[in-house]
Amino acid sequence: MAKPESYNILMVSAEVKPLCKKGGVADVVKDLASSLLQDKLHDNEVGVITYMNKDLAEGLRNEDYLQHIRQFDVDIDGKNERFTLGVVPLACGLDVYVLSNENYLHRDKSVYPTAGANQVEYAKRYAAFSKAAAKVIMEEPRLVRSGKTVVHLHDYHSALTAVYLKDDPGWKDRKAGIVQTVHNLGFGAWDQARGFQGVYSREIARFAGLLHHFNSKELEFYDHINFLKGGLIFSDMVNCVSQRYAIEVRQQDFGGGLEGVMGELFAQGRLRGITNGIDRDYLFFRPDLNASDCVTPYDVGQNVEKKKVLNRGIFNEILKENDMSWLADHRKQTIGMVARLTEQKFKLMCEKDSMALEKILGMDTNVVVCGDNGGGKDGIRSVMERMRKKPNFVWINPGEGLRWKDKVLGFEEIAHMVYAISDFHLVPSHYEPCGLTQMIGMRMGAIPIVSAVGGLATTVFPYDSSDERSNGFVIHPTTPEMVVATVADALSVAAPGSSTRKRLIRKCMDEDYGWDKRLGAYYDLYDAALAKGVRP
Repeated sequence: MAKPESYNILMVSAEVKPLCKKGGVADVVKDLASSLLQDKLHDNEVGVITYMNKDLAEGLRNEDYLQHIRQFDVDIDGKNERFTLGVVPLACGLDVYVLSNENYLHRDKSVYPTAGANQVEYAKRYAAFSKAAAKVIMEEPRLVRSGKTVVHLHDYHSALTAVYLKDDPGWKDRKAGIVQTVHNLGFGAWDQARGFQGVYSREIARFAGLLHHFNSKELEFYDHINFLKGGLIFSDMVNCVSQRYAIEVRQQDFGGGLEGVMGELFAQGRLRGITNGIDRDYLFFRPDLNASDCVTPYDVGQNVEKKKVLNRGIFNEILKENDMSWLADHRKQTIGMVARLTEQKFKLMCEKDSMALEKILGMDTNVVVCGDNGGGKDGIRSVMERMRKKPNFVWINPGEGLRWKDKVLGFEEIAHMVYAISDFHLVPSHYEPCGLTQMIGMRMGAIPIVSAVGGLATTVFPYDSSDERSNGFVIHPTTPEMVVATVADALSVAAPGSSTRKRLIRKCMDEDYGWDKRLGAYYDLYDAALAKGVRP
């Protein structure tokens, strides 16, 4: 039998693990790219194009890892701008190509703007990044290869790359297709979603040299330019990060003002949904992971409940070493949460008229939260600070770091510990395009309690003693009252030592959400993009 044809896949993303990680996008880009590269059935060429920023520069640590390739000029706002292209070879074999520029790709600024940041500066940065990425894709010998080429764009930072490629006269002669992945459209009205879609003043359309596309069918959005809309319209195929989210984005409540565009894409056969996977190498404890000496390892078939109690004891020692409050009774059932403290993730827990978090703490439980308040509301922070006074609540801001055995633990290590000590993993999101945290928690023996939205509803099936698929508890409808009621139900039904609890733990740990299970769907997506992208 003939070997399947190979693909040349070029991903474009503002973040990629481990060099620059601000959220789940970094995990998806790196883990999907490396899985495609290592697929033994296809001899794929895979690379990731990103840009130099503060987070990536810190991720490099030693700039000797960045190998210089060449310099080149790009027309930005009518002037020739000098860009530098380098490459960082990752240990997994994946090449990450890094674009640098002094005027627009600021190495002293983070990927995402903080409150009060100059939005025009960020708009120009992402436009310049997209235009430079398009030029590299068209002209760099290391990336221009024969065979089936797919350009895979992630979120709004790189979305204009599709527009610039389609405008290039040489693109129509390439055997290539473009895919845009939507990781998050934002929630509710479009003005609340601006930070997720790249919505800027029409002046940015002029700066980007795209006024000829500034119309309601292409880039214009309420008299603004919408970067992500450009990626949706000019890409050949669009992918959402779960099957459920691909349905939700066509509804007003989840579409962020782009639900009409998403509906048209679906009607044209250009919209699909593929649920994200997780990296198997991260799931269990390894000698090279700093957290490996902070927790007692366990695996499927072992007494996970007893080892979680031991891990909570070790966790308390770490908290004491850092002069933090610790769990007064680490033998209690523990609910973990790993998420940024944003309205999307925490609003249901912290609304003053319901105080769901306080009620859950009154259920004779421990609650441990790992997450920063970046971009979150001050009201959520104030609730979290007040709850810190309770003896059964711990909030760790990973940006502050934890010391343990002469090491400073980062986000990955702290999150790893929270999964390891948790009996249940709570994800009460208003919306969740996919979510990786519930899948990681399940593999580490934490029974999920999640909202019935997006990828949460795709991966977690509500408890039913007669349903073999049951692997957790589902909050429906998504209200503070139902969060409290569902948590109470989970604590009762899956009580310590019960056969139900043991069955659910085993079911969760047996679930296989590895990326290799997703590759077939991605090849189908890439083939569809190639079929639509290739012109006679």
